[in-house]
Order: sequence, then structure tokens, then C-alpha cells
Amino acid sequence: MEAQCGQMTGKTSKDPSHKGAEPLQANHIKNTSMEADKQRTRTKLHVLHALCVLVVCTLLAQRSQAAAQRGSSPNDIALSVDRLTELGNRGQALLRNIAIMTHSCGNTEMPQLRRKRLRHSSVTCNDGSHAGYYIRKSHSSSKWIVFMEGGWFCFDKASCAERRRLMPDFMSSRKWPRNRKGSGILSWDPEENPYYYQANMVLIPYCSSDSWSGTKNKTKNSDFAFMGSLILEEVIKKLMKKGLRKAKKLILTGSSAGGTGVLVNIDRIADLVKSRAPQVEVRGLVDAGWFLDNEPYRGRPCHNAYSCPPITSIQKGIQLWEPRLPRDCSAQYPTEVWRCYFGHRLYPTLKTEVYIIQNLYDAAQIKVNNVFDESRGLELNRDQWKYLLQLGEQVKATLMNTSAAFAPACVSHDVLLNSEWHKLAIDSVTLSQSIYCWEENGQTAASPCHSRTSPSSRNDTPLADAPPSSEEKRKQKNRRRKKRRRRNRRKRKNRGHNGQCRKHLLDRCPWPHCNCSCPRCRWPDTMNEVNQYFMKSLASVMDIDPDKMQDVNLCGY
Repeated sequence: MEAQCGQMTGKTSKDPSHKGAEPLQANHIKNTSMEADKQRTRTKLHVLHALCVLVVCTLLAQRSQAAAQRGSSPNDIALSVDRLTELGNRGQALLRNIAIMTHSCGNTEMPQLRRKRLRHSSVTCNDGSHAGYYIRKSHSSSKWIVFMEGGWFCFDKASCAERRRLMPDFMSSRKWPRNRKGSGILSWDPEENPYYYQANMVLIPYCSSDSWSGTKNKTKNSDFAFMGSLILEEVIKKLMKKGLRKAKKLILTGSSAGGTGVLVNIDRIADLVKSRAPQVEVRGLVDAGWFLDNEPYRGRPCHNAYSCPPITSIQKGIQLWEPRLPRDCSAQYPTEVWRCYFGHRLYPTLKTEVYIIQNLYDAAQIKVNNVFDESRGLELNRDQWKYLLQLGEQVKATLMNTSAAFAPACVSHDVLLNSEWHKLAIDSVTLSQSIYCWEENGQTAASPCHSRTSPSSRNDTPLADAPPSSEEKRKQKNRRRKKRRRRNRRKRKNRGHNGQCRKHLLDRCPWPHCNCSCPRCRWPDTMNEVNQYFMKSLASVMDIDPDKMQDVNLCGY
């Protein structure tokens, strides 16, 4: 190119008629040469960019395959932040664009929870094996969700022996898998978990059989350890070193026995976190752990947790577990400390914010209260129907004075790990919306995944170092205005008629499973037969003409 330019300038200099135009023409040729150089530079950069994308995709695929062979997760890539400053503005913009374009070329599977054992701790599962937890960290979130697993309990030598035979993984960690898939509120899928998919997530498996309350170690005179409360405390201490110390919020949650464990431990965990990380706000989320200490419909031999009335099984259990219960509640019931396992007794003594999720016709409560006669299947007489309907009203009454609750009229049990948990709704407000509203102190429940900025809307394309023009600023301002309008519309939609956050929702429909967002029941017979019998027998109990119920169906069928 330089040779060609020299020849051109040499030819023009020989003509005397062009002496006055020589400087102007030289400048024109110089500018043309610079434009050509810039174009070649852009082309090289685009080629380099394409090669970088190809190399990154290839390396990610190889890394994913190698990690799969090792049995480890390929989801985290170590990156030195200090080295980023050496790239300069253009290099960082190029790297950011490569990351955006290669987002879908790596491992497309959802990240899994990784197993961590408490190897250097004295707290153990029932059989003496190491307790532990599963973790999935998110560097983009300062919010942590710690989930306590549920699964009944045992209360004496016979019930624990039966539990070891039927549910060995709930008493030992020896066969825990290396990784576990998260679901429901532990899912990283924004469709399944619209408000918490980016949070740091921890699952603590249940292997203490004591509703997360025990402190008893295994000795020569006892076959099992019951250390649920100590396991939870030890995991929280470990998580401090994993990043919880720098968090802004910890949501301690659990289902069934895990939900009861939240109630029993929440104030103690809040004090522990406050002593080590004062800036972390602790809240409790209880799912299906709000049991009633009422009289069962009828008694029967007590062999295990799901055949015993809850009062009887808990009274036996506290003699075995050496439980650690909240002081204020124990002081309120000094001769009946077993009542501190029941939410409506314990809740008034708590100092930490707690949100209660409880089906009005909880399947586990119905089972332990022996409402159904196994020999008669689904057939219920008038007294059984009355007891069932009264049970729903009793549950609703105990939740009236809670600050945050969600109680659908469903015949079901735990909710939070169900993949369709976000679809459950009362008065057109979903469970996930209500929880987010409560947890954010009344903020609008617009899903964070709906407000993310797309790569195409950013002014960060490579080589675009110039500031945005006035036209671009005007467009950005309009986009922000439209975004605010959409957010306000969602805010009005997700709030109640009085414009306030809906964090206390109790179903008003009059019979079991009358909420059409309830999960399907697993009835043993065909739904047509069940629906016909259900409505006719319910009508007789409620003093309604059965003919008027002929065209009424159970929701969802």
C-alpha cells in the first residue's frame, strides 16, 4: 500500500499544472489510507472475536465433559478480577460481549446442589455417620435460602427400628448422592422459581428423626443419636465461611418436620447470625409444619409417627431426643414443654419474622388424627365429614393472628419443593408473589427475571467507546419511563384492593379442595366416582340439597 501511495504521489508531482492542488490531494490520499487501515483493524478484531467465541465454546464443552467424567459440577469458572483491569475499557467490553454470545454454548443443564459433609464435627446423623448439607452458590445474589428437609420422626426404640428399616436415608448419610437437583423454591429455573432463582441455596438433609430439635449424642446405652438442632447450628457456622457472613438476608425454611424445625430454631439461629454478621437479616418460612395439638377423630394403636396422635408421639419423643426448645415457650409451658412443637402455641413467643404456609386440610394432620377408616376407603360418614370441616376451621382460626400466612383449602401437605408451587394462589395472588412481598417488606412482587436488561439494549458493544448521542439518551429515557409504567401495572395487579401487600391470605371457600389452584389429589378410584360421592355426602353434612350439588365438580377435574 505504501509503495502504491508513493507511485501515485510521484506521478502527480511531475505535472506542473497540479502544483497548487498537491497538498490537498496528498491529504485526501492520506485519509483514504487511514480509513483502509481502520477497516482492516475492525476486520481483524471481528475475526479475533469469532475465534475467541469458538475457542471458549470448545473449552467449555471439553471442561463440561471432563467434569462429568470426574463426577463434579462444571458450573463455576475461576476468574481473576485483578487481571480484568489490565485489559482496558475495550478489552473488558470485548470480554463482556464474548460472555453474552457464549452464554448458551456451554453446559446447558441446571446447576445442581453439591454435597458437603461435616467431617470435623461431633454432630452426626442417627447412626453416627457424618451429617452435612448441599450447597449451590450464586455470586450475583446476597440472599441465602437454607432449606431443612422433612420426613416424620421416631420416638422410641420400636418406631426408630421400623424407621431404619423403611426410611434408612432419613437416619444415615452413608448413601447420600454427590449431587442433588433443586426443585420448587430451590430451583434455578426462573419459570419454576420466579423470585428466588438467583439466590444462594442450601439443602440440609434430614437424618436426625427429631423434628430438628434434639441434642442427644449416640452412646453405648443408646442405639441412635438425635442431634437435629446441633446439625442446623453447625451448618450455619460452616456457611459463614462460605459467604453467608457477607450476605444481606437469610431465609431459614423447611417443610413438614423441617417446617416445625424452623419454628423451634429460628430465634436461636437469628441470634447466632447476628453475633457473627450483624448486617444479615434472618427470617423464617414454615411450610406444612403448623400442626394442631387437638384430639384425634378416633384412637388406634400407636406404633409410629403417622399412626399416633401428635400429642402422644411428641410426648414420647421429648423423652428420647433431649430437645432444645425456645426458652420463652418453655417458660410458658413448664409442665407441658411438648406444646412448644405446635405452631399456634410457639408462635406468640417468637421474636423473628415468620411466614406460615399451611393447607387447611393438611394430609399429614388428617392422617395422624385418624379421620379415614382404611377398611372403608374414601367413604366418610356424617361425623367424619363434620370433623374434617371443623379441622379446616380450626387451622384457619389459629392463623388469624399471624402477621404473614398463606392457607389454601387444599387436601395436600408440603408445597415449597413442588415444581408448580408458584401456581398455588388465593384471591388471584400466588404463593410466590405473597412470599416475595412479605420478604421485601411490602415491595411489589414483580419477578426480577422480567426486569433484566437484555444484551441488545445495552450500550456496551465492542469498539463503541463514544458516549451516547442525544437521540440515544432520549430513547433510553423513554425506555425507563415505559419500564416504570409496566412495573407500576404489575404492582397494582399483585396488590389487594386496598393497595397493600397481600401477605396474609386465608382461603374462604367452604370445603376441601375447593381452591382450583390446589395440586391434584391422588385418589384411588376414578375421579368421576369420587366427585359424585364427595359432593353428595358433603351436601348432606352441610344441609344442602344433594341435587343442587349434581353439577358441582372438584376443582381441577
